[in-house]
Amino acid sequence: MRSDLPPTADITIIGGGFAGASTAAALVRANCKNVLLLEAEPQFGMHATGLNAAMARHLDQDPTITRMAAAGIASIRDDEAWPGHPVDFGNSGSLLLFSGAGQEALLAAADALATTGPIRFRGLDRAAAVARVSVLQDADFAGAIETPGDGVVDIHALLWRYLNSAREGGARLLPGCPVREILRQGDRVTGVRTDMGDVSCPVVVNAAGAWANRVSGLPDLPMKPFRRHLMVTPPLPWVDPRWP
Repeated sequence: MRSDLPPTADITIIGGGFAGASTAAALVRANCKNVLLLEAEPQFGMHATGLNAAMARHLDQDPTITRMAAAGIASIRDDEAWPGHPVDFGNSGSLLLFSGAGQEALLAAADALATTGPIRFRGLDRAAAVARVSVLQDADFAGAIETPGDGVVDIHALLWRYLNSAREGGARLLPGCPVREILRQGDRVTGVRTDMGDVSCPVVVNAAGAWANRVSGLPDLPMKPFRRHLMVTPPLPWVDPRWP
């Protein structure tokens, strides 16, 4: 057994991306003790966390996700609540396009957003959106919702805000320690089996992202990972930096 792998934990978190790191930080802030975070890779946040587009967007077609996003963005921007761990937030705003059936869902989500607090947004018809962002002239859409409070986040600083806050609160963070099995007795969790040894614990948080099904050992877990694509370009002279 690796010397820094504890034999027991009160809560073991599997996965050191945003989901696992933020969970660890929240638990120690809620005075949970003996929290253990295990990451299979040699570094934290190597996959979806470290490769995301860094966009902080309030609006989603699901009103519940919209409310969660609003609360999450408020927390990201609240540096005073995370002393010593500032995160840069580039307030670029965003323009979300819609057409057809998506229009009603987005407008409903926008209405839900208006009830969560002072979040500004406005609906634009197609002509107004094209006037705002000229490159949309040939795009196929019916209208747009502009949310000035959206922006771009320093994802590296955000991840380490959570990891360092968790560590400072007493959590143990171990990269390079893959979990191979969640141990059970009947329908009760009893621990995890790793490449470095077993850890006895009554609670396991599965934050393994695209590997959540494999880690769970459950054949019918309703999780399906999807690939997304980001295209990185050199500076383009026709892109206006004032665009959302």
